[in-house]
Amino acid sequence: MGGVKINPEALMWARIDAGYDYHNLPNKIKLKFKEWESGQTMPTWKQLCDVSNYFKRPTAFFFRKNFPEHFNMDLVEYRNLNDSKFICQSPKLTLAIREAVNKRLIFSGLAEEMHYSKIDFSQFKLNSKNVPELANHIRNILNVDLDEQKSWLYHNDRKDTAHYNFINHWKEKIGDELGVLIFEVPRISLDEMRALCIYFDEWPIIVLNSADSPNARIFSLFHELTHLILGESAICDVDRNNAKEWLCNSVAAQFLVPQEDLLKNTVVKLNHSGRWTASELIELSNEYGVSRQSLLLRLIHLNKAPQKSYDEMKSQWIGEYKKKSSGGGSPVLNQIKYNGKLYSFLMLAAYENDVISSVDFSQDMGLRIKHVDELSEKLLG
Repeated sequence: MGGVKINPEALMWARIDAGYDYHNLPNKIKLKFKEWESGQTMPTWKQLCDVSNYFKRPTAFFFRKNFPEHFNMDLVEYRNLNDSKFICQSPKLTLAIREAVNKRLIFSGLAEEMHYSKIDFSQFKLNSKNVPELANHIRNILNVDLDEQKSWLYHNDRKDTAHYNFINHWKEKIGDELGVLIFEVPRISLDEMRALCIYFDEWPIIVLNSADSPNARIFSLFHELTHLILGESAICDVDRNNAKEWLCNSVAAQFLVPQEDLLKNTVVKLNHSGRWTASELIELSNEYGVSRQSLLLRLIHLNKAPQKSYDEMKSQWIGEYKKKSSGGGSPVLNQIKYNGKLYSFLMLAAYENDVISSVDFSQDMGLRIKHVDELSEKLLG
C-alpha cells in the first residue's frame, strides 16, 4: 500500500507539541517515524491514523502548511510528591496542559458569545510577601469565614472525614467568586505532577491531579491560587526550595488553618506535652478540613509539637497518599470533577440554548447526549 502524501513538517510539529522525542515514541510508529519526518518515506493511511491517535490531532492536521504557535509551558513548576527534584514532563502531562488551555479557549469564546459575566482576575492580585496578609486577602475575596469552612465537615447530616465536601466547596467558591477554571486530570503519576496553574487576567487555570487525596488536592489548590494571586503561572527557578515556593506553602497553610484560631482551640490548649495521638490529630484535621500531615506541620511551626513526631509519621502518610485511585463511578460525576462546575455549567447552557451542537457538547464535555438530563440534575438539582 502506498504512502499518504502529508507534510513532514506537520509530523515534527505534532510530535514536539505532544511532548515526544524519538526515544519515547510508541513502538507502533517508532521505527519509521524519522523517515516520515524527514520525507524519505510516507506513512500508510493506517499508520497516519495511529499517529493521529497518539498525538491527539485529526488526520487532516498532517496535510496543513501552517501551524499554531506552541504554548510554551517549559518553565511551569509542577508540584510532585517528593518536592526534591524536577520530574521530566511526559506526553500525558503535555496533553493534559494542552487540553486545559484548549478548554479555556472554548470556555472564553462561549462566555463571550453568551454574554456571560466576566471576572477580571487582575483585580485580585496582591504583590506581597507577607503570609498573613496574603491569607487574609484570599479569605476576603472568597468571602468564606472559618465558621462556614468548618461547617463543611458535615454533608447531608453525615460526617465527611475524607473531606470531599471541603474540596468540592472550595473549588466551587474559587470558580464562582474569582473566575478560576479548575480542572482535574486522571492517569498522571503523582511522582510527576500534583498541581499547576496558568495565569490569565480572565479565566486563569488551576490543574489538579485527580489521583491525589482530597486533602492533598485542597492544599495544592491554595498553593496554586497563591501563585495566581501573585500574578504568575507557578514559574520558579531550578531550586525547588526557593522562597516563592515556601511562601505559597505558608500561605496555603495559614489560610486553611489560621494560627490565631488554632492556638485558641480547646484541644490545642489542653495538650501540654506536645505528643499528639492519632485521634487528636484526626479531630483537629477534620475541624479545618486538612490532612493530619498539614495539621501536624502547623503545630510544629507553632512550637506545639516536636519535629521528630512528623518524621515518625511521614513514611506512613506518604504511603497512604501514593495509593492508587479506584476510578470508576458515574461518568457524569467524573466529568464534573475533571471539568469543574464553572466549565460544566457553561457547556450545559450552551447546548440547551443551541449555541453548540450535540457533537461539540460531547467532545468538549466528554459526555454523551444521553447524559444531559443527569448532568443538569447534578449541577442544578
